[in-house]
This record gives sequence, structure tokens and C-alpha cells, in this order.
Amino acid sequence: QTQSTWDKRSVFVKNLDLSTNKEDLSEFFKSCGGINRVTIMYGKGKNYAYVEFNEVEAAENAKILDGSILKGRQINVLAKRTNVPRQGRGVMKTHRDFSRFRTRGHYMFHGLSLIH
Repeated sequence: QTQSTWDKRSVFVKNLDLSTNKEDLSEFFKSCGGINRVTIMYGKGKNYAYVEFNEVEAAENAKILDGSILKGRQINVLAKRTNVPRQGRGVMKTHRDFSRFRTRGHYMFHGLSLIH
């Protein structure tokens, strides 16, 4: 199966309560159809998840739950986008391409040197 096929069977869920776990999401989405995998991403005070269903129709059903309340929070349920690498990404042309990088014991912020 291709990445595009998996993405069509998946949804992106954001604005989750920090205590939300895989079991909570499985229970919440079980009425939509069979679930293959739940992946929760934690970071910077935000939780979001990807729920992969067994069928495309189940993912379509899940999108109907957009705006529903889970653990006291209004969640967003969106179609999962297919990741497409950007051209030229990861190539540093000048120091201004990065908001911060370290050089000789200093941090550079948009060309201004600040001693750490």
C-alpha cells in the first residue's frame, strides 16, 4: 500500500487534553469503524494524534466528529495530509536562514551575536 492510501484512511486530531491516551481515542472513534493504529504526539504543551482506520469510509465517518468534546475539550478532526518534502529545505545558504545557531560560544539571532 502507498502512503497516499494510508493517509486516506487516517485523520489528524488536534486540541487534545494532555491526559488523552490511545485507549481514550480508540473508544471515542470506535463507532466510526475498525481502527488499525492510534499515534499520539506530545510536545510544547500540545497534544495531537493520528488515527488510522481499516477503511477509507471509517476515516470519512470520523471527520463528522470534528468539533466534538473529548475530555472537556473541543477537538478538531481533519483529513491527514500527505507529507511532501519541500524543495531546498535543509540547505543553509546564509546564517539568516536559521533563527538561531551556535558559533564559537555565542548564539546568533538573525545576525545579532548574543553571548550565552
